[in-house]
Amino acid sequence: MAHLTTCLWMVVALLRRGKVNLTCWLPSVPCQGVQAQSKQRQLSRWLHNSRINVHCLYKPLIQAALAHWDKDRSYLSLDTSLF
Repeated sequence: MAHLTTCLWMVVALLRRGKVNLTCWLPSVPCQGVQAQSKQRQLSRWLHNSRINVHCLYKPLIQAALAHWDKDRSYLSLDTSLF
């Protein structure tokens, strides 16, 4: 459950801040730690956790988002910083 909670807070932070940047997300993410570094480490650990299968997480989200897509064109932006 903690993994899902962290994931959801990261999505909320992304939507609120409009940037893919952990440092920018910190004010939008609640955390047990009092220092900003604690929050950033928590997000970073989630992103680099080998037990989390991103395909299983993203596939249903993308399918739900595109299920009622009425546009003729869509744009896809890939973050290749981890590749």
